[in-house]
Amino acid sequence: MQYTWFGAALAEDIDRLWEFLENGQDVNERGGHFNKSALEEAADNGGSREWTNWC
Repeated sequence: MQYTWFGAALAEDIDRLWEFLENGQDVNERGGHFNKSALEEAADNGGSREWTNWC
């Protein structure tokens, strides 16, 4: 499945996240309803604490 940057973060699709990063994705991009970064959205919406453990 092809996710957006935020969708890949929420789905924890590491391969798709790397693809975005290799293509110059800004990791601090903010968006969505609450103007959060993709990592903040993933952590707030039940993301695995293995890779979002900074929150």
